[in-house]
Amino acid sequence: MRTGIRQLAALMLPATLLLSSMASAATVTGTHASATARFLAKATGKSVASVESLHRADHSWAKVAATLGIGAPQWKLDRKLLRLGRFEAEGHRQAQVQALAHASGKTVAQLGALRKTDRTWKAVAQALHVNLATLAPDVRAAARRIAVARAAGALLVGELAHATGKSRKEIQAMRKADHSLKSVAISLGLGTMVPTYALLARQRAELAFARVAALVGVLAKDSGKPAKEIRSLILAHGLSAAESSLGLNAFKVHAQVAARTALSLRARVADRAVVGLLSKLSGKRPSVIQGMLKSDKTWVGVAKALGY
Repeated sequence: MRTGIRQLAALMLPATLLLSSMASAATVTGTHASATARFLAKATGKSVASVESLHRADHSWAKVAATLGIGAPQWKLDRKLLRLGRFEAEGHRQAQVQALAHASGKTVAQLGALRKTDRTWKAVAQALHVNLATLAPDVRAAARRIAVARAAGALLVGELAHATGKSRKEIQAMRKADHSLKSVAISLGLGTMVPTYALLARQRAELAFARVAALVGVLAKDSGKPAKEIRSLILAHGLSAAESSLGLNAFKVHAQVAARTALSLRARVADRAVVGLLSKLSGKRPSVIQGMLKSDKTWVGVAKALGY
């Protein structure tokens, strides 16, 4: 059992990165609330102030979206894209600061102090005689890893909530007290399940970003606009805004892309990896594990049925 858990853990991102990822994006407050208001304003052609006034009237963001004419399925998908966009933006900022610290020999704290004076990271880099353009390839690679880790962390919160019958808010409150999702899982009696949940969360996060890339490719081809512009649009403002800006049925394209990527090599390889690991852990044949998946429908359900 312990050997199997170590094998599962070896496939994860470093635990300190994954298990310390940001809190679930289900609760939107502060800066995130402003981002949601801007998101809805862009998608509906309303002013940010009018959207915020609707929210202040004690409505949930879902009700505000419905009031503005965005249906529940579209709102759910747009929120997912908004979260992915936030993870990506935060990952880029973190990766850029880390790369700048490495290149300049400064600590992150020292760079933060300089930024308070110079205001922008570009100005800080210039003051330190560092060319940010030369750091771009490393920043992009690190930003992707961080974004996937943050998305996986949010998904892991959901897995723990689902497994225990608690709400995401309750898991987040426990996380604030226990400082890590691993500690929360242990306190809930799910310590041995963390590697399995974390592996599945990471795979789901990677697939989500893969779907975004595929969606961007199709929309860029159909609209004739640059892929970078399309990616910025859908991750900052969602598909509702993309439809009005591009004149395309973006939600239909997304459904097609989702169906295709669900059967992609990436997804199938990930499934085979989990089948192999659970087969080795339990001593059951891979065909038996696959049969259990058809019944339980999720890898979490299969893993729980096997006692992991």
